[in-house]
Amino acid sequence: MTITGIVPEPRREGRLAVLVDGQPAAVVSLDDIERLNLHVGAKIDPAALSEADADCALYDRALRLLAARSRSAAEIRRRLRRDGDGAAADRIERVVGALASRGFLDDAAHARAVTRSRVRGRGTSARRIEQELRRQGVAADVATEAVGEVFADEAIDEATVALTLARKRAALLADLPAPVQRRRLYGFLARRGYSPDIVRAAVEAALK
Repeated sequence: MTITGIVPEPRREGRLAVLVDGQPAAVVSLDDIERLNLHVGAKIDPAALSEADADCALYDRALRLLAARSRSAAEIRRRLRRDGDGAAADRIERVVGALASRGFLDDAAHARAVTRSRVRGRGTSARRIEQELRRQGVAADVATEAVGEVFADEAIDEATVALTLARKRAALLADLPAPVQRRRLYGFLARRGYSPDIVRAAVEAALK
């Protein structure tokens, strides 16, 4: 196979189409061009070109997933296994490694982003956030450190957050009988992972 052209791929920004006998044979990255020494007139191994094309396509799929929202490395692996058109494990690992080396995949940064989102947006407890992160495949020590770091940096006090949530919820339950208000507030806070002591204190204060 002799390369007859290398041109920008209009449908995939930053990618290059490799032409063989005037026809597109693969879409690759600039790194692939340099790594494989691709240039017009070069003889190319079809297998190597096909491998670069498949890696590039899978990498771009992963980038689209990360553009939608922050994800852990384990989540990306799962999605690529599920949606990657039967991609082999070694190809997935190459893509995950490339994303990590370029800073697109960072479980610690992901864990901090999730923590900020959950505690500020939903009032979720540290324990429940750590559970969510572990389900996403973040290592337990990484999750614990990230949650502790965010809570410390932003001076987040769980008792204060729980009380704020309880007061807002209590206002929506004001027309209900007192026992029903109490039961629903307990359940509301417990589902967010707060300890029994924090839940009791928040409910009592909110219903005064």
